[in-house]
Amino acid sequence: MSDNANTVKNLAELISSYSESYNQKLGLGASTEHESSVISAACRELGALVAAPENWVNTVAGSYNNSAAICLALDLGIPRLLSQNRSASLDALIEATGAAPSLLRCVMTLCVENRIFDEPSKETYALNANSTCLLNENFRSWIHYLVDDGLKMGSYLSVYAQNNSFKIPDGKHKTAFEMAFQSRRFDSAMERYFHRSTQAPIEDIFNFDVLRPGATLVDVGGGRGHHSLRLAMQFPQSSFTVQDFMCKKPTIREEPAIAEAMSRVTWQQHDFFEKQPVRGASLYLLSHILMDHTDRSVRRFAVFCTWNIICADGS
Repeated sequence: MSDNANTVKNLAELISSYSESYNQKLGLGASTEHESSVISAACRELGALVAAPENWVNTVAGSYNNSAAICLALDLGIPRLLSQNRSASLDALIEATGAAPSLLRCVMTLCVENRIFDEPSKETYALNANSTCLLNENFRSWIHYLVDDGLKMGSYLSVYAQNNSFKIPDGKHKTAFEMAFQSRRFDSAMERYFHRSTQAPIEDIFNFDVLRPGATLVDVGGGRGHHSLRLAMQFPQSSFTVQDFMCKKPTIREEPAIAEAMSRVTWQQHDFFEKQPVRGASLYLLSHILMDHTDRSVRRFAVFCTWNIICADGS
């Protein structure tokens, strides 16, 4: 037996073994995170091994088609239409959306192949656990952002890399990702953090209850302040300063609780590669900002933040 055949056999056995463990834990109500991770990774590896090399590379290179199909389904309101009935035929969806039959058929075929929708019978579609989450407005915006802004950024990435001799410049420079942070859709996507719909919100990582009453928190690179607003609603004795280069407030619903939280949040224009203007704060929050910069830039930024923490007494 060839090495490739042995690997295929071993992967199949691994998937079978972990599938049994997955079912057992599922029945007991225990966490299946480890089993899910192993099974998913093994299935991906198995798929790459059994596919013809050209077909596999074509599939990977053309994965943007799957992304575009999801967004087209969202633009056409397919999840909403399917939520109104247990299922809907292709003809019914065509009538409801006015879309060209050939286009909608392609969209639904790709979404079914990727388990976004179910197809209980030929050209009849229904929601499943994966697509039900698309009924959430903020999650829809997040998916749109990943596709619309992400694919646009990706198309510029090779040009950006070539222009910089395939190096990442230190200091200020125009990045391929900048365009992804200028849309209202990005703001709405970030509201999923405001509504605590992330897998690991920051308050599950750090215990904010240990902070003294009247504590000031500086949200460095905090965008439009979705983190700070959510935290302000949970910790009414704290105040927040959101620092960002763009310095724009979020667009959120007008509710009394939110209005009270906003009264304790201020916005401050700040380039975090410059000297930190707020000294002696109780906490400096850095969420999802360091990963976009070089090690040298991060060290320079850390010096400014550390200096402010050490010199909190004004010395």
